[in-house]
Amino acid sequence: RSDTLCSSLLKHTVSCIGKSLFKEDRLAFIFHILHGMMPEPWGVAWEYLLGHSISMGLSDEMLPAWVPQDRKYAYTKLQECVPAIFERNNFESDEWRSWAEAIDPSLTLPKSSVLNSVENLLLIHSIRPDYFVRAISSYCSEEVDFPTSTNVTDAYRQARENSNRPILFISLENGDPSSEIEDFASSTVGLDSYTVIVMAKDQLDISIALLRECSKKGNWLCLTNLHLVVEWLPTLAREWRKIKEGNVHEDFQLWLVAEHRDGFSKELLECSEKVVYESPQGLRQNMLLLYSNWESSDVWSRVDLQNTNIRMLHFALAWTHCLLQERSWYNQKLNGSHNIQYGRGDLKAAELLICSQSDEYDSLRHLMKDIVYGGKVDDPVALRLISTYIDLIFSRDTVEGKKELMCGIRIPASPEFTSHINTISKIPIDFEYPGLPPNAKYSLEKSKGDQLIKKLKQIEFNVDTNDVKHSKAFVDAASSVVSIWKEYCRQCKQASNENSEKKSDGHDGKHSLNPLEVFLRNERHFGESLFTELNEWFSLIGPISSDDAATLTETQQRLCNDLVRGDAPDHWQKLWEGPNDPKTWLHAFFDRFFASIERNDANKILEAPVRLSQFFFPDSLLAALHQHACRVEKCFMCDLRMTCSFNTNSSILSYSTNSIVVEGIYIQGAIFKETSLSSVDASSPQFSTIPPMTIAFIPITEPLLELGETLSVPVFVSLWNKRTVLDVSLPCASENDKRKWILGGVSLFTDIA
Repeated sequence: RSDTLCSSLLKHTVSCIGKSLFKEDRLAFIFHILHGMMPEPWGVAWEYLLGHSISMGLSDEMLPAWVPQDRKYAYTKLQECVPAIFERNNFESDEWRSWAEAIDPSLTLPKSSVLNSVENLLLIHSIRPDYFVRAISSYCSEEVDFPTSTNVTDAYRQARENSNRPILFISLENGDPSSEIEDFASSTVGLDSYTVIVMAKDQLDISIALLRECSKKGNWLCLTNLHLVVEWLPTLAREWRKIKEGNVHEDFQLWLVAEHRDGFSKELLECSEKVVYESPQGLRQNMLLLYSNWESSDVWSRVDLQNTNIRMLHFALAWTHCLLQERSWYNQKLNGSHNIQYGRGDLKAAELLICSQSDEYDSLRHLMKDIVYGGKVDDPVALRLISTYIDLIFSRDTVEGKKELMCGIRIPASPEFTSHINTISKIPIDFEYPGLPPNAKYSLEKSKGDQLIKKLKQIEFNVDTNDVKHSKAFVDAASSVVSIWKEYCRQCKQASNENSEKKSDGHDGKHSLNPLEVFLRNERHFGESLFTELNEWFSLIGPISSDDAATLTETQQRLCNDLVRGDAPDHWQKLWEGPNDPKTWLHAFFDRFFASIERNDANKILEAPVRLSQFFFPDSLLAALHQHACRVEKCFMCDLRMTCSFNTNSSILSYSTNSIVVEGIYIQGAIFKETSLSSVDASSPQFSTIPPMTIAFIPITEPLLELGETLSVPVFVSLWNKRTVLDVSLPCASENDKRKWILGGVSLFTDIA
């Protein structure tokens, strides 16, 4: 009976709370609840999953050959933290290669494997992070049904069952349920009994007066844009309580609409029936929604717009607008880029343009790129993407239907509304990543898994810190980071002793005249200064253990909170911009710090291949090389230009004293084989390395290398730092090939940790 009651409580909790959570938050909530009610199968695995296990990273030299390059660190971390998995399984078997490369790894688990459900999740998280969210969903669905989205009708029914509570719709920036509420009101009570107030500072008193009036008459009242008057919401909640204590007409219903905001009134949340509203994802659903809005406005009924060419331009506009929204959303989820919002104002401006410039395609494209959609973008890579899309979509051949847009879709040569809707309905449902490479889904699903872990961390420690059990877990999580710091300090001391004889720069305390020597000394000095700053920071925490959980000082609690929340402390990031996760940040810092200690000879940079990921400031290395080349050539810096080559027989090799060979650069969105780019497939890893390249500074009088058609691609410092180190020209077969790589988001990185 106890098990039955627990199961019933679990399902009721998930059902009631789940409908008030956004879809991307529901899984984290359900997973957290399941672990809280059934923690026994997890044990140390839960600490590992949240990243609280202590791991220094084992050597990856003896790993199975099938482990992808970008998953080697995760594999060794799992091997170190949960060794029981590796004691019972032979991962050298070829069966595991098939499992790692399978589209659905749950269907190809080797028959010889000895894994329980939790260990299976950990292995998927380490090797197949793109499948992790689906695996967690499957794990949770065995215990509880996921709540479905609540529509306006269901929300009204539930509110009536709960004494006519206010119905609060919480939406994201692109979602607005107002039109659906109005349609429901029209069919239920009629628009004569329905009033809408768009909230602003001058509408507060009017809203209170209408609330009192409608509650007596039994009319419906809808207050929208409540996120614009967050400070007024406690007043609204108090007024509602007063009304409920009096005589409220049984037909009265209060509808509330707001975008998600921090600091929302708790009183109003507690007394409302909460429902989240999310606009549909995907190109087809967003285009259908846009056309629905056009149909309800005067866009499709105006006589002056009943022109086939203008209607075809409307389709091209809808495609462009929704496509750019999808790409912006994708870039935000994948790498944290700023989500550029293209709203109704942008759409309205574009509508005016296609009416006034319907026959001037060159002017139309220019205004679309530089003002409407490109005007709010300052990133040259994003601007190039927007320009490429607009050039392709707003070409005369595409608008007139002679060329297809994508996936067999052509712009309908008809002004009829139904013809456009029929064409939109042909867009495949799974057309999620237009223009992106086949393995883009891997990248996005991996990003979703990372976000799920981050949300679990936030839930885990976003509770009462006075709770003893929580406090001990809180301190244990912080202690795991402190332990890594202490271990690195021990290694650092050992490395310093071993290199003490090499510490002298060979110039008897005098400043080196070699820019490369100065750069190496500055790198080492920066590492030492940063180490000192971190040492002072960690000393404020002091030695802590779970036994001290109840006696932490305010400073210790604040600093520990920085470590367990899932993000590297702001103080660290101000010192050096590294990875977001605090443990990964420490690993990245010490990798570079140890490398700076070992480097004592600038000539080795010119003689042997270097990895830019081993430097704190790789762009400064290139600046130092530029200065060094000027001294060798005895010229001004403006007399030299930087060039890159992947050809081992290139003429720039004659400038060996002015050049370096760089290896270990990662490419995303394509594969670089020999001297050309090739497409990836769905099973390709997210990243692969490009061949070593020579970077040299040569006289501007030297002729440019004949490379044919090329694409300039920025080399970013890392996934977490989008500062550009240099631009590399990659060879392309043709102009169409070049467009494909631009739309595919081909990028280069020095580090992907």
